[in-house]
Amino acid sequence: MYFSYLKLRKKKQYTALFYRYALKIFKKIEKKKIWVISDRINLARDNGEALFCYLSTIDTKDVLPCFDISKKSADYKRLKKYGKVLPHDSFRYKLYFLAAQKIISAQIDEYVINAFDQLRDYLLNLYRFDIVFLQHGLTKDDLSDWLNRFDKNIALFVTGAKPEYNSIIQGNYFYTEKEVKLTGFPRFDNLIKEDTKKQLIILPTWRKALANTIDKKTGERIYNREFKNSEYFQFYHKLIHDERLLSCMREKGYTGKFCLHINHMEQIEDFTGNDIISIQDGNLDYQKEFRENALMLTDYSSVAFDFAYMKKEVVYAQFDRQKFFEEQTYDEGYFDYERDGFGPVCYNYEDTVQSLIAAINRDAKMEEIYEKRVDDFYDKTDRKNCERVYKAILNIDKQKD
Repeated sequence: MYFSYLKLRKKKQYTALFYRYALKIFKKIEKKKIWVISDRINLARDNGEALFCYLSTIDTKDVLPCFDISKKSADYKRLKKYGKVLPHDSFRYKLYFLAAQKIISAQIDEYVINAFDQLRDYLLNLYRFDIVFLQHGLTKDDLSDWLNRFDKNIALFVTGAKPEYNSIIQGNYFYTEKEVKLTGFPRFDNLIKEDTKKQLIILPTWRKALANTIDKKTGERIYNREFKNSEYFQFYHKLIHDERLLSCMREKGYTGKFCLHINHMEQIEDFTGNDIISIQDGNLDYQKEFRENALMLTDYSSVAFDFAYMKKEVVYAQFDRQKFFEEQTYDEGYFDYERDGFGPVCYNYEDTVQSLIAAINRDAKMEEIYEKRVDDFYDKTDRKNCERVYKAILNIDKQKD
């Protein structure tokens, strides 16, 4: 609904009036097309950052790329060397948000596409941006209840693999080839296999039932006192200290890292490491970890797709498969782990340990069957993903002409 200046005064909506006047002045000063780019409120290091850094290396002509992130984030100062950074929830951020031609993010939650909460109703006619969804994880499950066009109205839906692209076009998302593009993920450009060391990384995804509510201002969750009683905690705590696995790693010269999902990071204090496997905090550079580690253990996480992009082996621990899909926010999609996965699928603790030991004993070399699956899955495994995404964003405006 559009509210005139007079109506806003009568309703005493002075903040909305202020932003309307400020935007008028701002547009007279800033003539470039504003692209607001982001990953998470308190963390970068994803497709948003990869694209933002790429744009800093080329002539974007009449485009001004800006990165939105909390000033409290460890990434805030680091990103300033690549271009304009907007402190999340600040006056400056909200002004640039209103002036934006494109909102580009690895996330698609409400805070990404609405900077004003309930005040949005008084400013909605100023929201004239196109939404570009870079994705955080490659979509392997059915997210159509959440990501459909009627709910999100995405102008450009970036995909990273052939089956994923087809699943969006053919599924109940109601997008077409006009909105969905197979470009590859921007962060894939950072994946270089030559940096690999003798390291195991353990990266399970989160569990909705174990995650407490999130603070909209900080992006962090409240500590769950029942977490340590969960099957999830007990499985990974036991694995980290399994003497058979640790003995094999010592013999072969391997070290390891256990990394909690960002949605469980408040539970990091529940875990303890040892001389072989360390517990990592939230300040993880995922692309660096993907490059340096030789072997990955995960469960249902899309991080496996980044790792396999370099033809590195993955072991899947799915001890809670039925419960996971019953409680999580999505349904199983086109990706079948037994048929399409990039490594062995383990449904219990013992098989998980033995599969890890077997992989380490062959120095984590991906087996031929899994290498072929990588070739079949990806359209390209080059380092031109950012370039393709950039061109696809520019093409949004061309399609309107």
